[in-house]
Amino acid sequence: MDINAFLRSLAETREAAGPGGPDTGSDMGRWQEEQRTRLWQRWGLAHRRDERKNPPRWVVTGTVEGPGTDRDAAHTIELGWFEASPGLVITANLYRPRADLASGAAMLYVCGHSPTQKIQYQDHARRLAQLGFTTLIMDTVEYGEVPGVHRGTHREGAFNWISRGYSPVAAEGWTAVRGFDLLAGLDEVDPDRIGITGHSGGGAVSWWAATLEPRIRAVVSSTGTVGEVSHVTHRTIDVHCDCYFPVNPLGESIASVYALVAPRPMLVLAPRFDLYCEYESVVSVTDRLVDWYAAGTGNQWPLEVFGFDAGHSYSPESRRRAFGWLTRHVRDVDTIATDAGPDGTAEPEGTVEPADIDGVRLAGDQLRVFGTQPPPDGAANATLQDWLTPARPPAPADPERLAAEIRETCFGFTSLTADTRPRISRRLRRQSDEVFNFTFEPEPGWPLEAVLNRPEGTKPTADTTVFLLDRASHRPFLNPSVPDAGAVPLLTLAVRGTGRTTWHPQADWHLRRAAAMLGRPFGAMRVLDVLRGLQAHRALFGTVPLTLVARREMAFPALLAALLDPAVTALRLAGLPRSIDLRDDDAEQSDEDGTYLPQAEVSMLLRIADVDDILRAVRTRATVELS
Repeated sequence: MDINAFLRSLAETREAAGPGGPDTGSDMGRWQEEQRTRLWQRWGLAHRRDERKNPPRWVVTGTVEGPGTDRDAAHTIELGWFEASPGLVITANLYRPRADLASGAAMLYVCGHSPTQKIQYQDHARRLAQLGFTTLIMDTVEYGEVPGVHRGTHREGAFNWISRGYSPVAAEGWTAVRGFDLLAGLDEVDPDRIGITGHSGGGAVSWWAATLEPRIRAVVSSTGTVGEVSHVTHRTIDVHCDCYFPVNPLGESIASVYALVAPRPMLVLAPRFDLYCEYESVVSVTDRLVDWYAAGTGNQWPLEVFGFDAGHSYSPESRRRAFGWLTRHVRDVDTIATDAGPDGTAEPEGTVEPADIDGVRLAGDQLRVFGTQPPPDGAANATLQDWLTPARPPAPADPERLAAEIRETCFGFTSLTADTRPRISRRLRRQSDEVFNFTFEPEPGWPLEAVLNRPEGTKPTADTTVFLLDRASHRPFLNPSVPDAGAVPLLTLAVRGTGRTTWHPQADWHLRRAAAMLGRPFGAMRVLDVLRGLQAHRALFGTVPLTLVARREMAFPALLAALLDPAVTALRLAGLPRSIDLRDDDAEQSDEDGTYLPQAEVSMLLRIADVDDILRAVRTRATVELS
C-alpha cells in the first residue's frame, strides 16, 4: 500500500461510518450536548464561554439609508464593529428593516472568501431585510477591515497550527457565535428566531456556528458542505483553505460535527459543477446524516439538498430557495408548525418562494466601517492564532503522567497496544550476523518493513540499537551506517514515508493536509510507526533495553516515542528541532544533504508539551545525546 491508497481507504471508512452516535435507546439530545461540550474544548474555545454572559458592544461608525424599490420599502444600514473577544475586531453591517416591516426574526449572514466581503454579498443582506429580518452581515477574520491570518496550512506553511490544536474553524465559528449573541441582545429581535446562512467559506462557518450554538433556529449553507472522500480522491482539499477543517485528534468524520445541527432545519445549496464541494460527495454525506438520524431517533431530520446547474456560486433559483427556507423556518416558524405535517418537518403544499434579489447595490465606500479611519486601538486580529486558544500550561513534571496525557489527547485515533501482526519473512546469515527480515502493521492493511541484524554470539537479552530510517537514507537496507553502533544487535525500522514507502517531497503539502484532516498528522503517524515497530520487535524477540538513533525528520518522533515506550533507555539524535511550534519557513533545518523540514505536527500536542518538556521527561529515565 502507498500513502495515497491508505488515505483513500481511510477517507472511505470514515465517511461510510458516519457520525457515530449514542447507544441504542440512549437520548440523542444528551449525546449531542456531550459532544458539543467536547467540541468547545477540542476547538480551544471552552475558556471563552464566560465571555458570552453579555452580548458584544455594537459600535456604530455611520448609517446609510438603503434605497427603496417599487417592490420593497427602504431599510437602514448601520456600519459598525464589535469585539468577539477582547482584541478580536469584527467589522459588519447591520440591516434594520423599517419598523412596521420588522418581524422580530433575525439573520446572520457569514461572508465567503471574497476580498470585498459585505460589499460583495450585500444583495443577500438587503433581500433578507426586505423580508423582515434584522440582518447582520459579518466580515470574516481573513478579509475583514482588520484582517488576520486564515490560510495557515494552505498558504502560510503554518503546520504548527495542527500541534497547537488551532484552526480557523474555531476563529470563524467563534466570531459567528458572537454575532448571534449581538443579534440576540437587540431589543427588536426574538432570540428564539435567529438563523444563519452564508456562501463558500461562509457556508462552512454556518455549519460550525450551528454546531456550537444550539439556539440557532435554522441554517442554509451554500457551497460549504464537504466530505472526506472527494478531498482525497479528487484532491478537492487542495483548493480549500483551513476554515473547512476542524481540529481532529480522534480521526472522526466531518459528519460527526455536522450531526450536532440535527434536528434543526438545514438546507444545503449544492451546485452540480462545483470545483470545491463535489456534488456527489455532498449528497453522499447528507444522505448518510438523514439515515443516521432516522435510525437513531425514528424521526425525520429536515435536512435537504438543493442541487442546481452552476459552478461555485449561487443561482437565482438557489437564492429564492434559501430565502423561502429561512422565511418559513425562522421568520414564520409558528405558521410552519401549524401548516406542516404531524412531525413538523413537511413543507406547506403549494409553497411559493420569495422573489430573488433586486440588483440594487451600494458603492463599497458607502458600506465600509472605518473608511479612511484607523481601526480601534488594541485590535489584535493579526496575531489571533497566537492567543485565541488557551495558552499552554506547565507540562506535568511526572513522566508517566505526561505520557498518559499525550496518549489520551494526541493518539485517540488509534490503539497503541493492538496486535501489529508481526511476521518474520526471511531469516539468513550475513557474514557473522544472523539477519531477520520481518513485517508489522502499525495500522490495519499497511505492512511496514524492519530488519534485525544480530551479531554472532549476542545474547538474546543484549541491548539493541534501533536505527530509524529517514527519507534521505538511501544506503542498503540491510547495512545502514549507524555511528558508534558497535557489535550489538541493530534493528532498522522504515516508517511510512521512508524505505519502500517513500513518496516524492513535492507531494508533502497535499499529503500533510489530507493526513491531518483524517486525524493522522505526519508527526503522529511517524511516532505511531516507531512505537508499533518496537512492539512488533518485542513480540518476536522479547523485551530488551533499546537505544534509538535518529536524525532529520525522525529525531522528534524518536524523542516522543522514547517518552511513550519505557523500554527505550538511550537516545542519539541529530537535528532535533528546538520546538514544534514553528512554521515551515522558521523550522527549516540543514544537514549535509541540504535543507529539510521536521514535519513534526502532532494534533494538540502543544496544549500539553513542547520539545523541551518532553526532553526533560525522557532524561529522567534515559540518556540522551544531541548533535
